[in-house]
Amino acid sequence: MKIIVLAYGDENTASTLFRFHAYREKFEALGHSIEFIYKNDLQAEDTWEKIVQADLIINQKCIIDKKLGDRIFEFNKPVIFDFDDAVWTRPNKPYSWLTQKKVDARLKYWISKSHAATVANEHLAEYAKKFTTNVYTIPMAVDTIIWKPCIEKFTDSITLGWIGAPQNLDHLLKLETVLHNILEKYSNVDLKIFCGEKPNWTVQFEHIPYKPGGEVSFVNSLDIGLLPLQDSPYSHGKSPIKALQYLSCGVPVVANVFGATAEILDESNCLSVNTEGDWQQVLSKLIENKNLRYELGRSGRQKVLEKFSLEIVFKEFRRLLEKNIK
Repeated sequence: MKIIVLAYGDENTASTLFRFHAYREKFEALGHSIEFIYKNDLQAEDTWEKIVQADLIINQKCIIDKKLGDRIFEFNKPVIFDFDDAVWTRPNKPYSWLTQKKVDARLKYWISKSHAATVANEHLAEYAKKFTTNVYTIPMAVDTIIWKPCIEKFTDSITLGWIGAPQNLDHLLKLETVLHNILEKYSNVDLKIFCGEKPNWTVQFEHIPYKPGGEVSFVNSLDIGLLPLQDSPYSHGKSPIKALQYLSCGVPVVANVFGATAEILDESNCLSVNTEGDWQQVLSKLIENKNLRYELGRSGRQKVLEKFSLEIVFKEFRRLLEKNIK
């Protein structure tokens, strides 16, 4: 079977990487080919030659206009629409009334016309079910052979850390005062940030510029993973890949747990917070309690192995294809 993925981003875009690139070898091992057409290349003429030859088309959250969509559906190929975010909204500033109307119409069009919709969590599934009954929840996943704990650290120093894309820095920047207070309080604690952009703030920290392939070693250098989120419609639809990265490496998490995040993070692997005071109190608690850090990290690793490993989730992808593609 030849699979074409109309991809939201390139191979280094987190959602495309973890949603489909990670499974490429597994698909090929079953005798399938998988080829990516990136959003900006949709107008190229050879795109249509590839679509003609495809057995399955997966649209990875590209909200393509109806004119292009009609051309794709005219080939009468099975189409799956996949999304791992609350694509009907956006972080920070809401859409204008007119733009929101266009986004809603395009999503209804794609979800209702596709053979199936695949989503990363149950929050997104509820949205998709407004337009189709053929909805499958395929969680985000990590390769637990690569994403695994390193050897135990033997020093008394403790590293707090955050990993993420520049567009998500706004979440972290809201912790500036909290982190300043924590670093003032504990001389054995430091802060690291792995990101393509260096935050512009006064807190003392080490910035590790984003480099593909550097994520695992960075996460394994941490003792506590930070996952601040804003309580917003967009955040409620997120299945944060950084949560899985922290947990898979046995790193305990402190997080704002909203919406779909609760499908990954719970009291066995995370300390949930809401206010600045919560952040201050919980971080202090974890810094002072090595056993608690160990237990949360161990439980987090186990949950990933049971529910969010590449091997487990690929079986769900495989069952989906066998059911929908004859």
